[in-house]
Amino acid sequence: GKLIYFDIGLRAEAIRAMLAHANFEYEDERVTFEQWGAMKESGISPMGGLPIWQEDGITMGQCNAILRTLGMRLGYYTTDPMVAYQIDSLLDFTEDIIEKFGRYILPTMMGGELGDQTMFMEFWDKHIPIVEARLAGHGKDWAAGTDRPTIADFKLFAQYSYTFHEVNSATIIPAELQEQIRAKIEAAPAYKAWAARMQELQAAYLAARPARTF
Repeated sequence: GKLIYFDIGLRAEAIRAMLAHANFEYEDERVTFEQWGAMKESGISPMGGLPIWQEDGITMGQCNAILRTLGMRLGYYTTDPMVAYQIDSLLDFTEDIIEKFGRYILPTMMGGELGDQTMFMEFWDKHIPIVEARLAGHGKDWAAGTDRPTIADFKLFAQYSYTFHEVNSATIIPAELQEQIRAKIEAAPAYKAWAARMQELQAAYLAARPARTF
């Protein structure tokens, strides 16, 4: 298969991280915004955006749908409806708030300065407590209450993996903001332990990943 997205993490990061963990071979095509303009005009994307996944003559759109489809195939999803709820609600929650993260950093891609710091911190003020409550509530190692990582873990960890200098040498998040976020994590022990597990789980991928700001 082929994954097509920009040369950043954002909405493709969870897909790439999961495929790396599964040792699944695929083509990772990274396009520029200029290239995407021409591609979009061609109608290549079934829903008008990126990422898209292509295989066997089929083109799939929507990051969560792609992540779920590949997760089912590779053992990172479930056949249990209640576990599916635990997974999917975390995916949908992340999509609800990810714009707060993206709007802070995206202006730098156009040569501008970092965006709204307040909105960026709002992302963490929503993200950390929700994940902490899930983890503390079921007491399991992984976000959806499962015995092994699921697509929800890769989705939730994506922004963390681009924020802190110890996991991303190219981060542009100011040190003082990193420290503020760390303080919030210190107050969320289940989240802190989960993030450490995710960092260990993805150590090889994170070390090999191209250095990007997000």
